[in-house]
Amino acid sequence: EALQLCGSRLVELGAGSALPSVVAACCGSRVVATDRAAGARYLRMHLEANAAAVRERGGPAVQQAALSFGSEEDAARLRGAALFGEQGSL
Repeated sequence: EALQLCGSRLVELGAGSALPSVVAACCGSRVVATDRAAGARYLRMHLEANAAAVRERGGPAVQQAALSFGSEEDAARLRGAALFGEQGSL
């Protein structure tokens, strides 16, 4: 059975290079790539390097968010994010 990504809403935990996020966005998913705050620069670099490929395929831009595992504040911010159909910011 094929995985249907078009129109999906996904969160990648510990994204690092964000390859799964980029592929999912190229397939039409709305994605938030998360990593620790210490990895934010590295994650942003990879997302920017792949942004044109996502656009060329008609996918939405991958959003980025810092997420510290175990942080209720970070989890609450993700739950309220626009990705999940509510107004909010990452």
